[in-house]
Formats: sequence, structure tokens, C-alpha cells
Amino acid sequence: MAALFEQPELYDRTKDPRERTNLACDRAYADIERRLHVVLRWLVGTADIIPSDPDPRLPQVALSAPSTARLH
Repeated sequence: MAALFEQPELYDRTKDPRERTNLACDRAYADIERRLHVVLRWLVGTADIIPSDPDPRLPQVALSAPSTARLH
């Protein structure tokens, strides 16, 4: 069975530009990983996406389609 989420990854791109050493599980980087996780959760939670299902809390908006006639 495939995992639902990828394993965390954290690299020091200055010292390891080829991203060969994953620092995500290194206790020395735990605070950095925690802070990045907070930012990621904020980004996902505030992303401006169009939901696949209509949100029942939002009012219905019926706008007419823009005219295809050329403006002179």
C-alpha cells in the first residue's frame, strides 16, 4: 500500500546543492523543520483555489457571459 504523504525532506542547499543528505529527521534541524511545517500548513490553509464542490456557505452568483461582439 502506498503512503498517503511523502516523507519530509529538508536539505542545506548551500552545503549540499545536489540534495543528497536529507536533514528532516536530524534532531539538530528539528526547529527549522517545525517552523517550515507551520508555514506549509498556513500556505495550504490559505491557498486561493477553486474547490471541486460548491461551498454551501457562499451565495449563488449568476453572471451573464461576456459578449463576444467586438467593441468599436
